[in-house]
Amino acid sequence: MIDKAIAVVDKLYYDYEGLTQRVMDAAIATNPDWVISNACRRAESIMDAGKAKYYDEAVEWIKKARDAYIESGKKQEWSDYRTKLMITHTRKRKLMSLMKSVV
Repeated sequence: MIDKAIAVVDKLYYDYEGLTQRVMDAAIATNPDWVISNACRRAESIMDAGKAKYYDEAVEWIKKARDAYIESGKKQEWSDYRTKLMITHTRKRKLMSLMKSVV
């Protein structure tokens, strides 16, 4: 059923954040690569655009990615990705403050 839920979420024209997050939570154990890819893409689009009022949302997506990285045994890849984000966005003080909670 999780694969079917992923297919539905991937085909949605509008973004239903709550639904996507619930599918990600369910898919972490069985399809962590999808969660990582999807969550990182969503977070990066917010961060890269400098949409400060949505940084809280971006950090929530990053937390989903972190959980999937760790669940799939890719702790070093998570650490590398987080470091890359911190370097790339180091001048965005609000974002950096929020990212400190994502270890």
